[in-house]
Amino acid sequence: MDPTANPTASDDITDSSSSSSSLDENDRSISQIEMLQALSLTERIGETSPPPPLNSGAGAANTGATLTAALDSALRNDTDGRLQSALQNALSLGRGSSSSSSSSSSTAAAAAGASSLASAGGQQQQRAGGPAHTTAIIDGVPQSLKDHKFWSTQPVLQPQERVRSVDPASLQSGPVVPDKRPDEIDQEAYKLVTGYEWVTVNVHQATSSSSSSSSSSSSTAAGSNVSSSEGGGGGEVAASSSSLIDEISELYTMLANNYVEDDDHMFRFAYSSDFLKWALTPPGFVESWHVGVRTTNKARKLVAFISGVPADVYIHGTKVRLCEIDFLCVDKRLRSKRLAPALIKEVTRRVNLSGVFQATYTAGVVLPGDIASCRYWHRSIQPLKLVDVGFSRLPPTTTRQRLQRSLQLPESTRTPGLRPLEEKDIPQARDGLMSYLNRYALRPEFSCEEFKHYFMPRENVVDSYVVEEMREDTKTCEMIGTGKITNFFSFYHLPSTIVGERSRYKTLNAAYLFYYYYGGGVTLKQLMEDCLICARNKQVDVFNCLDLMENATFVHDLKFGIGDGHLQYYLYNYRSPLIKPSDLGLILL
Repeated sequence: MDPTANPTASDDITDSSSSSSSLDENDRSISQIEMLQALSLTERIGETSPPPPLNSGAGAANTGATLTAALDSALRNDTDGRLQSALQNALSLGRGSSSSSSSSSSTAAAAAGASSLASAGGQQQQRAGGPAHTTAIIDGVPQSLKDHKFWSTQPVLQPQERVRSVDPASLQSGPVVPDKRPDEIDQEAYKLVTGYEWVTVNVHQATSSSSSSSSSSSSTAAGSNVSSSEGGGGGEVAASSSSLIDEISELYTMLANNYVEDDDHMFRFAYSSDFLKWALTPPGFVESWHVGVRTTNKARKLVAFISGVPADVYIHGTKVRLCEIDFLCVDKRLRSKRLAPALIKEVTRRVNLSGVFQATYTAGVVLPGDIASCRYWHRSIQPLKLVDVGFSRLPPTTTRQRLQRSLQLPESTRTPGLRPLEEKDIPQARDGLMSYLNRYALRPEFSCEEFKHYFMPRENVVDSYVVEEMREDTKTCEMIGTGKITNFFSFYHLPSTIVGERSRYKTLNAAYLFYYYYGGGVTLKQLMEDCLICARNKQVDVFNCLDLMENATFVHDLKFGIGDGHLQYYLYNYRSPLIKPSDLGLILL
């Protein structure tokens, strides 16, 4: 997911029971830990308004945000749960000091405290002249988390279950509900509203279509006009006019026009067709898990999509066969149709029919069932371009030339034996990665075939490098490889379209740190500096990573800036204690 974005595709799965319409961005929910942070800070500094979010690491946070970050760090390292337990006790005392009934006055202070972490939503409302948004807290759970009429019916860990746990770290892992018998699973697809039908999106073949262009689709049967000239804030991608529509290209078009944007609507993910094929077709993929919704009129336009791919994941030492959910996207003009909950139900049904009953997914918003929260960090590689397109800002005391010099990387890599991954390296590199990941509470398991699929270099999709041990040839005195692989790193390419006419640039070339392991006397910092140099040589503008695994140990030294984006990790039908980012070894595309 995007380092600065909120997943607009999932607007209609965050509804509260008080309304049948989609929640506004300003009604963003907060997690239990964030709520505890806010209450603690309210007591200490009287903070009642949301701090402004950082913009791609530019500028310094205010005092309230600094204390929030400090407390967040302390909570992440609270291995025995004592700090969190103390904060929960403080919360309970705060509720007990008011009347026993859940009156509006008894929740006012908690709501004010919770609003101190409402981030961009509250700030946007303040910019519009309205008051900062507040979130009521009932029984220790934010109102916005208790009232999810969709997620409250799903087999995910509910917020109140985690809050009521005496020791959150002692929460037992395992399925929320037992696996279903075949006769307990619906054999027929869920019914859609009139004008739409379920399809399986074939990412390999072209299919016939009576539509000549998506721009002429009137969607009479669907009850709405979804022509490509409507809405969207500019920068929309035109669909193919061919009578044979390549479905992967059609999916690319739909995602390019409707998928994740940042809060300020400046950048939108631009998944390439090659990237989508790579992400959606790992070994053992199940085609029926690529679920789409089309209009039933002549246009037959693809208006919604969700995908799942199978994976083996270790959760606190237990190997679980599950489905990785991604690319939940609904056409921006159809989000009042509540297609997102229908998509989730339908992909769940299809996955269950395959004998899989657990799933994992990520999102930029907080929903019930979250198990971890990570922060994005950004390393400017082309800082002047990033300033020009509005991704980052030029500090007031710095010139463009000084900024360029301060972030300049070495001309060449330092680690001897560094080279691109080759097919002959796969068994060693795979074994080395599996051995390294074994330390994490949530981690994948890759077969050699899966490792080859995900990590063999693909132009503008994924790049992987290994370090081969070197020795001196006694005859020629030259350094030659021994064939032993000691280090590995990878990153994938995910550009963003620059929306509108803000600059002469149309694309922001971003890379994301994928998996790595290190050893053989090479430090992680040195390996990651070489990784940045390799990314620069691939024309990357900005390099992004989450603060999971050991990433927090090198981001400061290598001049990463903290971003304003968070990524929440979720498990579906699996209960888990909260996981610190440093214990997280799973990366979803």
